[in-house]
Amino acid sequence: MSAEAGIIDANLTGMVRTAAAVIPQMVRNGKGHFIGVSSLADELLSSEAPSYHASKAGLSNYLGGLALALKPMSVHVTNVRFGFVDTKMAKGDVKPFMMNVEKAVDHLENCIRKKPVCYTAPKIVIPLIKFRKLMMKLGGK
Repeated sequence: MSAEAGIIDANLTGMVRTAAAVIPQMVRNGKGHFIGVSSLADELLSSEAPSYHASKAGLSNYLGGLALALKPMSVHVTNVRFGFVDTKMAKGDVKPFMMNVEKAVDHLENCIRKKPVCYTAPKIVIPLIKFRKLMMKLGGK
């Protein structure tokens, strides 16, 4: 349990502090684009990493609300939700649909160009996440 608060502090509170540091200038300028990197874990519960999943759920909700609040001020907010990216942070025995760093950068560049509110990659994972959530509701693991 000792690491739980630190994970939430890094993944959620750190992003809120970053937003608070840079977004006011974007609002003053009447333009800008804030991109936060969340995770597909934002939709899942986990007994192995509850603080990670909770922090990503909080981050995704925060970025979505921020996008709504800042739209009238011409400041864009994008929540990027990746699955596994081949970095030192990608842990676990099973890493489905792993993408390399170059592909992740391509996705980020696409977000910079198109400015979506939410961007999920790889898209093939979306129905799988929804299916897993349904199974969890029905009592499966």
